[in-house]
Amino acid sequence: MIQTPAASDWTALGIDPTTDADEVRRAYRARLRDVGPEADPEGFQTLRAAYEKVLAAVDDARSTPRSDEGDHDAALVDRFLSDLLARRSAGDEAGAIALVDEVLASHRPGTAMAEMLADSLMEHLSLARNISPRLFRHLADRLDWRDVQGRSARDDPERHALVLDRIAAEDWYGELAGSPGDPDRQIETIMASDRERAAAALRASPISQEQRQHVRNLFEQLMSHATFVLTRFDGGTLALLREAVEGPPLLGEPTVAPPVPLTAATTSPAQLVSPQRRNLIRIGVFGLLGAVVAGKLIYSSKSSDGGASTALAKDIALPMLKDPKTAWLELVPGPDGVKVDWAPVMRMRNAIKELHVGYNEEMPTTLFPLPTSDVAIGFIAPPTLTTISMRILYSDGTWSTVRQYNIRKAGQ
Repeated sequence: MIQTPAASDWTALGIDPTTDADEVRRAYRARLRDVGPEADPEGFQTLRAAYEKVLAAVDDARSTPRSDEGDHDAALVDRFLSDLLARRSAGDEAGAIALVDEVLASHRPGTAMAEMLADSLMEHLSLARNISPRLFRHLADRLDWRDVQGRSARDDPERHALVLDRIAAEDWYGELAGSPGDPDRQIETIMASDRERAAAALRASPISQEQRQHVRNLFEQLMSHATFVLTRFDGGTLALLREAVEGPPLLGEPTVAPPVPLTAATTSPAQLVSPQRRNLIRIGVFGLLGAVVAGKLIYSSKSSDGGASTALAKDIALPMLKDPKTAWLELVPGPDGVKVDWAPVMRMRNAIKELHVGYNEEMPTTLFPLPTSDVAIGFIAPPTLTTISMRILYSDGTWSTVRQYNIRKAGQ
């Protein structure tokens, strides 16, 4: 017996009740961009159930046969993505890679199913924050993401441009961390290690005058790739290297793109990866990285408590974020200056789609990369930093007002 769709089913699809099966399918595909098995597993299950119920009711009402082949292919892709997510969630990286190879090998290249699988992997995994480097590199090689003339580049050039940036970042990080213990790569080994090992290495063999420029070069390279790899570095190690050099600034100021108004239009997924937007992302990371290497650091790439995540559930965090009484930053005056602690907003990250910040700017026009696990992020504000502005795109798709945090006032 065909179930009658509830109002919540139409809401899940984001459309009004209709008898147009094609409109239902289009709505489902559109919603998958935001509610996929990778980004929101529970939401995906709800969406899929609503889609099946609505489509079955529409087909039954019109007494027309369903497009079984298309629905069958979509169901296979959904099942594949769900299985892949389960293996990744269990930490079975080898199993995830084997599943990708098995499924892709079972469909001849160029067929509709093969292209549907490739498109789904590009959409859901190419920019996923928690995908392992090994799986990402395997997908990039297997699906020709490196090919600037390939199908992915032609179909979605904006996303592909950012995927190429990620590939370059992964290649750079793999080379930097790939030869631990090599005496000719002492600085790379230190940079990729935790703070304790870095401190021991620097005590045993201080950085020479000749090595200082090499450190500067590595920090500039890190800045150019930081959007994707910054959280893999121990902030304490970066601070130690900066202190060991004690020379001119390690990072040159990048060219700042003109500020743009923060509206839903100017921060759409496509524009986030335009050349101007990539500059803003780079500058946003520079703001954090600058604090790491120029200020006194309170940043760690490890879990803050070594246990379960302290992030609040989305339904709890969202009303807190929207409450004007809830602080997003904590400013703590101290003898060395004002400590800027990001812990409050990090605990509410599950209710955040995008976090934008501005350093000494009224409008927060730069994208702040949110971590996917507990990290302690903070720094002692340098004298040149007087204000931090913040604006949030909430998980429900609405924007916050701009908040201004006065560093100078907090230090008085």
